[in-house]
Amino acid sequence: MIGLLLWIGGSQAETLGRDLSYEAALEDALSHNATLQIAEAGARAAEGSLTAAKGTWDPLLGAEGWYAPTVSEGRSQSAQYRLDMSTFGVGTDLSQQLPSGTGVSLNWRATRIPSSTYDFSVVGQEFSEEVPNTYTTELTASLSQKLLEGHKMAYNLQQVRRADHGWVRAQAELVSARQKVVAQVAVGYWDLVAARSALESARRSIAVAEEEQRVVRALVEAGTLAQVDLTRVAAALAQAHLEGIQAEHTAVAASDSLALLLGREPGEDLVPTSPPGEVPLGLDLHVERAVAAALSGNPDLALARMDLEAAELEVDWARHALLPELTATGTFGVSGYEEGEFSAAMQELFSRALPSHYLGLQVSAPVGNRAARGTLQAQMAQLEIARRSVEQQERTVASEAAAQARIVGSARRQVELAELNLNLAEETLAAEKARQAVGRAIQKDVLEVQQARARAEVSLVEARTGYRKALVSLEALQGRL
Repeated sequence: MIGLLLWIGGSQAETLGRDLSYEAALEDALSHNATLQIAEAGARAAEGSLTAAKGTWDPLLGAEGWYAPTVSEGRSQSAQYRLDMSTFGVGTDLSQQLPSGTGVSLNWRATRIPSSTYDFSVVGQEFSEEVPNTYTTELTASLSQKLLEGHKMAYNLQQVRRADHGWVRAQAELVSARQKVVAQVAVGYWDLVAARSALESARRSIAVAEEEQRVVRALVEAGTLAQVDLTRVAAALAQAHLEGIQAEHTAVAASDSLALLLGREPGEDLVPTSPPGEVPLGLDLHVERAVAAALSGNPDLALARMDLEAAELEVDWARHALLPELTATGTFGVSGYEEGEFSAAMQELFSRALPSHYLGLQVSAPVGNRAARGTLQAQMAQLEIARRSVEQQERTVASEAAAQARIVGSARRQVELAELNLNLAEETLAAEKARQAVGRAIQKDVLEVQQARARAEVSLVEARTGYRKALVSLEALQGRL
């Protein structure tokens, strides 16, 4: 059975449910709502993707080492030989591809060939020759530059730009999700307040109907009323019980819905402790201002505009990809070769006695270039879709904001009428009690007026919660929650 803790006309009834204020509900949702947790995980994933995309431009440092024993035979002119040798070597290289389309690399290698033996055979005579330790060193620097496709930094950074767009978009999606969750929790909370108010009213109606049945039964037994009046109040009591069951089911459903939004298990007895409060009836809400605020702050519209910017970049990159590839490459290297000592080979390396140079151009282009042309066509179509989507969403947001602003005004007017209705019901109840005091009204009439006043109280709570929900929906459209 749902506990009762309701604000009706500023009074609070205590029950055994779990108290939950409006602020606490919002805090719980921001911490435990599954939709928000998924959006937060998506933002972290997008941030990781951005870091990975930037990492493609990190320098690459490598090192190598090798040992290669070799035994070979062959013939040179009239001499037949056999060679038994081993090679040891180490090397390191540092390379990087820059966003400007420039590639740079620096490579160093050192090789040691231990003493080797050459066995010669010439006209049946055998000879052997010992070759001493031999050292070779190489240092090579290379530079390449793309001159057509790939020379634009924006084109080369497209993967980083896509990842950055994904990260920014994930942040915007998180903001949008927060707006929607806060709005859902707010609406769910005020729905629960209204449902509990209706449940309390239904239970009061049952109590009034039972009291009316007692009074009518006494009057029938005294002969003042006919038996049919007792049948009438019995039917009214049965109807009150039916309405009470429905009100209880509605309250349970509202509590379960709010629990799911808060990341809790359904079935928990949530008891709202925050009243809907007074409504600022003199507030003048301008529809034009509400629309302007929605067009500038709506989270979903901001996402659509981000997608439009990304589509424009994709078209620019696709146009650049139509260019052929033209790459200029330059290489400069020095080497050293000495027998006996490694230091001598290094000295010869740095003396630049054995230089080497290379300059070259390489051009390539796919015949027909259908892949690039097809990509450009597809991206231009996507750009048109993005433009139309933004235009359509702007119209939709403007229409929804204008309609919601009018709903807020209507809801405020309903609060005014509900307050007036409650005041009239209280005046009627006071008058009926005065009539009862002088013997001009019976208890049955007073009970019916009390029931009407209770319904007026519920109507006021529903009108106030309706106003709060309408205001929340407008602020969600404007991205202001």
